[in-house]
Formats: sequence, structure tokens, C-alpha cells
Amino acid sequence: MMRKKQIDDQYLCGVKREIRLRLLMVLASTALAAVLLCGGCGTATQEEKEAIKAEGIAAMEAGDYETAVDKFDEVLAMSGGTVNAHVVDTCYYKAAALYAQGNLQEAIDVYSSVIAYDEEDPQPCFLRGCIYLNGGEKEKALKDYQEAAKRCDGDYEMYLLIYRNLAASGDKADGMDFVNEALAMTGNSGEDALGKGRIYLELKDYPNAIEQMTKAADKGVAEAKVYLAQAYEQSGDSEKATEILASYVKEDNPSAEALALLGNMELASGHYEEALTYYQKGLEMSEEDAQQDLLKGEIAALEYLGRFSEAKTKMQDYIAKYPTDQAAQHEWIFLQTR
Repeated sequence: MMRKKQIDDQYLCGVKREIRLRLLMVLASTALAAVLLCGGCGTATQEEKEAIKAEGIAAMEAGDYETAVDKFDEVLAMSGGTVNAHVVDTCYYKAAALYAQGNLQEAIDVYSSVIAYDEEDPQPCFLRGCIYLNGGEKEKALKDYQEAAKRCDGDYEMYLLIYRNLAASGDKADGMDFVNEALAMTGNSGEDALGKGRIYLELKDYPNAIEQMTKAADKGVAEAKVYLAQAYEQSGDSEKATEILASYVKEDNPSAEALALLGNMELASGHYEEALTYYQKGLEMSEEDAQQDLLKGEIAALEYLGRFSEAKTKMQDYIAKYPTDQAAQHEWIFLQTR
């Protein structure tokens, strides 16, 4: 069994967006109102609610989950029992804060209400299953994961997340049941090939990963080239991987994620200037999901280049933005001595 922190990271991997804790937006109804209702007259303006919600999000970023919960409760109270997408979104932030705080049952109660209302959305089933898994309630977790898979309408990403969580908890056998179910799906589109290729990549089955990613790329799924390059890199063919990504960067309007991956490959090959160029190009984009990896890569490249003063300044900014990254805190101490 993995340490709790590692399992927590696996739980969060399926729900991190924006501040890496953004969860999902669902349309709610009175079935959810009992959980969300905290009283209040609902006279606050939307701007006031958003301001307080932003304070809660900032508290989450700083690791102050108690304050975050209080702020989200304040927003919910302002809604006066009216349930809408904004209220439910706030509730999901609260659920994430409750989870981080260790109040698992309260977070479960929120997800249970969403599940009871929305019979189609797989996300609340997945999220509740993650909490059950973290709490050692494997059978409940598997039941929720099965329901999430049933609801996900062939979304390979959902199957991949379920596998990762089960594997991280030491249960690869049950995880493989979900993987095999996904691989048995009969879709033949480029997106299907991408989904299956990502699963093979996760399993370190590089020949099949390369075959599926090539098929996806040939069918016009540009994103597949990123994973195709990753498959070649992990199978030991760094030259081919770099060639594919360089072509992708030149021809396919690359995502920040692709630039981060290319930077990582150049960094591993000792091409530090090239790596820095890719990281900085990615940082010029507004894709929040890749920003943390790009920032860390930029700092590493600057260190390898001996530009410690710049790396120190960047690390200070990084820690301010991602204060809970303990590895970065240790690196900051190192940079103070350079």
C-alpha cells in the first residue's frame, strides 16, 4: 500500500484544473439544495460572491483549508438556498477543501447528492470513488468506478484515471479490468486510437502505443504526436522523439503541454538552451494546466546553464504561486547558497 500522500496525489490527478483543484461544473436542482443550503437571504451580488469565492481559492492555494471552507460556506449562505451552476461549482471547491482537510465524509456527502441528482455525469462517481479508495473502502470505490465507467460514454480518459488510482493503491489487477474494457471498445476514429494509445503508453507497451498514436496522427489528431514522441522517448529512441516533436512545433500550432515535453527531452539530452527556449515559449501561452511544469522546467534549465540569479528569482515567483510544493521549497534553499 502506498503512503497516504502518494494516494492523495492520485486522487487529485483526476480533478486538478486551474489551481489544480478545480473540479467540475454541473447543473443542479433541489436534489442538491439540502447539502448546499447554509441559510442567508441571497441578496449579495454576483460580484461579491465571486470575490469571496476567490478568497477561498487563494486560501486553498496557500494550504489554509479551514479558511477556504469558511469562505465557500459564506458564498453558499449568500445564495439563500438557490441552486445554480455557480453555487454547485463553489460546493465542489468546498468538497476539495474538505478532502484536503481530512473531512472525508463531508466531501462524500456532497458527491453523493450530485450523483443522486445527475444520473449521467461520471465525474462525481469517480471523485467519490477516489475518496472511498483513499479511506480503504475498496468495494465502495470499485462500485463507484464501475458506475463512472458506465456513465462516461467511452471516454478513455476516465478509464485511464481509474486505472492509475487503483494501481497507485496497489490494486493493478482490478485496474487492468477497466483497462481491458477500454481496449475492447470498437471505435475506430482518430480519437479512439489516441485513447487506446495513451493506455498502452501507461502500461509501457510501447509497440502498441506507437502503432495507435501513429494511426491517430494519420487521422488528423495532432495531439497524438506529443504522445507518439513520448512513446519513442520512453522506448529509448530519443532522436525519433525529438524529430517528431520538432516537426509538431513547426507545423501544428503546439500546445503548452507539447512544448513542456519537448523542453524535458532537450533537458535530458543536455541541450539546455534549446530546453529553455521551449519552456519559455510555452509560458507565453495561457494554458494553465501546463504552467507549473513549464515553470519548473525553466528553473531547471537556468540552473544547468549556471544562471543561478535568474533561477533564484523564478523560483521565488514559483513558490509564491505553488506554495505547497515541498520539493520546490528544498530547491529554493539550495539556490540561496549559489
